[in-house]
Amino acid sequence: MWLQKLKNFLIFVPNEDMDFGPCTGFQVLAPEGGKNIQVIISVIVVNYNGRHLIGDCLDALRRQTCQNFEIIVVDNGSRDGSVPFIQERYPEVKVIVLPANYGYARAADVGIQEATGSLIFLLNNDASPEPLCLETLVKVMEANTEAGFCATRMVLSGRPELLDSAGDGFSVCGASFKRGHLESVEKFMADEWVFGACGGAALYRREMLAEVGLLDEAYYMVHEDSDLNIRAQMMNYPCLYAAGAVVAHRCNATLSTYSASYVYFTQRNVERLFFKNVPTRLLWRMAPRHILYNVLGFFYFLMRGKGLVFFQAKWHFLRGWKELMKSRKKLKSLKRIDDEALYGKFEKNWLMPRIRVKMFRKKSV
Repeated sequence: MWLQKLKNFLIFVPNEDMDFGPCTGFQVLAPEGGKNIQVIISVIVVNYNGRHLIGDCLDALRRQTCQNFEIIVVDNGSRDGSVPFIQERYPEVKVIVLPANYGYARAADVGIQEATGSLIFLLNNDASPEPLCLETLVKVMEANTEAGFCATRMVLSGRPELLDSAGDGFSVCGASFKRGHLESVEKFMADEWVFGACGGAALYRREMLAEVGLLDEAYYMVHEDSDLNIRAQMMNYPCLYAAGAVVAHRCNATLSTYSASYVYFTQRNVERLFFKNVPTRLLWRMAPRHILYNVLGFFYFLMRGKGLVFFQAKWHFLRGWKELMKSRKKLKSLKRIDDEALYGKFEKNWLMPRIRVKMFRKKSV
């Protein structure tokens, strides 16, 4: 028993309910009433063993001032009674039951394909939007028709004076980051154009997703929203940060920070994000900083007993190189902006902000 626990700590071992293959089918549990009402927004919530979390999320949706939306919960093979809990307490919710845990990206894509709204709102099951959130997002999108998607002001649940995210960025080291993470909300009180949105609470136009594509299911979970951000920017779909759309987020409530799963998926997928999306000329320019990023990352995780997981993640990324090149070739044909314009959207000051966040997190733990 202790050897298995040690193995699970040192390397990533997939849970028995994880399925990395194609989805073999799913069951749709229609909401009570079953009325075909045209809605503006489809709220997609992916759930995995989150019965203790999803009640707060769905309660917050019931309190929205804008009620012209549908709720679709995609359940990733939960074993904690999530599905009957939702059916009993929230009969207005459409539940899609997957037979196994297919990961966040695939589950979200299933939900999007079942959605009927012209706007798609992805929401984590550990996130609770404030009452004006959806109303604010609709108004912002109507007033800014050029925006392809919209980022929310995500604050830490229990510490609303601190930000979780004011949208996402992408740095010249080849990694994504949360704008304003752990900074005061007072610095981010105005709407502004940003690189992308954090998928924990983000609004997308359906027509943008139809052209840019849905979430890349090869990520399974982590960084799939960053991948979508880059693809949207490459196809000239800007993202607007809506400061008035506030969402309280219980960070890493589903995937614990520094767990083997967390390190594995973040470190495997950051390579896919970089090598799949960044144009060749920029790859060479950014390579030295990307290498430095990985060296620093290795020592950081080594000190937390996760050095083996770090190497496991990089090795598994390399094993998927052939498939990656096919995805990269397809994306290259869709790019609408030149390399310099894309590089101009990347954050140049990347090192010190990341160090400050890590130090703050260490003090907080």
